[in-house]
Amino acid sequence: MGTRIRKKVANRKGSVYEELYRHSAVGIEFVACIVIGLAMGYGFDWIFDTDPYGLLAGLIFGVAAAFRVLYRLVKNLRNTEQDTHST
Repeated sequence: MGTRIRKKVANRKGSVYEELYRHSAVGIEFVACIVIGLAMGYGFDWIFDTDPYGLLAGLIFGVAAAFRVLYRLVKNLRNTEQDTHST
C-alpha cells in the first residue's frame, strides 16, 4: 500500500512537502474554526448575558465551518485526481 501512495504523490505536480503543507493547513483550519466559533459564542454570552446558549451556538457554527473546510479539501483532491487521470 505504501508504494501506491508514493506513486500517486510522484505522479502529482509539486513535491511531497507541498502535499504535507496542504494537509497540515487543513488540520490547523479545522481546529481554528472551532476555536473561533467558541470564542465568538463566549463573547456573545459575555455581552448579552445569555450564559450557555451563545457558547453552544458558537460551537455549532464552528463545527459547521470546520466540516466545510474538510469538504472543500475532499472536493479539491477529487478534482486533482481526475485531472491527473485524464492527462
